[in-house]
Amino acid sequence: MMIDSVSVAAAERKISKDGFFGKTLFPLTKEAAQKLKMPYINPKKKISKSTSGSMENSPSEVWMAATHPLKKKKDNEADLKESRMTVEDRLAFMTAKKAELQSIFENGVWQLELEPEKASESRILKARYFLKWADDGKGGTKAKARLVLQGYSDPDLLSGSLEPSSPTLSRTSRQVLLSIGVLNQWVFLIVFVCRCGYSLLQGDNQSRELWCKLPRDACTLLNIKPNSLMRLLKPIYGQADAPRAWYQVARRRLEEVGFTQHKLDGCLFRLHDAEGCLCCLVGLHVDDLLISGNPQSECYNTAKKLLREKFNFKH
Repeated sequence: MMIDSVSVAAAERKISKDGFFGKTLFPLTKEAAQKLKMPYINPKKKISKSTSGSMENSPSEVWMAATHPLKKKKDNEADLKESRMTVEDRLAFMTAKKAELQSIFENGVWQLELEPEKASESRILKARYFLKWADDGKGGTKAKARLVLQGYSDPDLLSGSLEPSSPTLSRTSRQVLLSIGVLNQWVFLIVFVCRCGYSLLQGDNQSRELWCKLPRDACTLLNIKPNSLMRLLKPIYGQADAPRAWYQVARRRLEEVGFTQHKLDGCLFRLHDAEGCLCCLVGLHVDDLLISGNPQSECYNTAKKLLREKFNFKH
């Protein structure tokens, strides 16, 4: 027996406070869910799976069946432990670790310290791999390894001489950008900076002296001595000032294209054509760009090409 929309809404409020399940749900009786071999949800009980055999359905109970089995995503578990992995998964993460090291070298983030005895002990920060299953963009998952510096022990951060804050696009500015784009019937683009997601590694060279003490597995992959030191030439993940360094780079690149920073929001940028008419807006949120522009404007189309040259767009 199907239930009406009012009952569905009431059931959703009981199951979830915000009424969002993350998937489409159809109201079905327990018996119908069993016939379709679909998992079903009882607002008063836990999620259960359909089983064989007849079941009695109470008219007062509201049941729902999901469009697909409710499975725990593999990437829900962050910072995985290799000791619990299969051999295949370990090999996948070894490849991911190599890719991470290659990207760091390609971006000129560090160089091997040939005289480690000259490094100040207080300015040597440990690093470790952070492992997780990430979306591969094709509906599956892929192994992802991120080498993260233990920036909480940064001596400049502890002394209070380091500025770790970095602005992000405010909700108000985002709504203004979306409203102007819709009212003018502009096109919208969502840009993920960097082909491999290494935007923070594109910061400017830093003047501070910092060394990274590599984990044992990274030393093994690089075929260097255990606990070798790398002198950091640019900010790296985990470093407290890395997001701010990237913001400064992104702002400079946008201004080089011709954008001007809004006075009320440091992450909202405007582009005007030769006649002074607004033709494009860009919102900057860490390494993501929300762009809205007039497709009929030659100024906007030129700027879009320049942005592709300035930033390494993932897609």
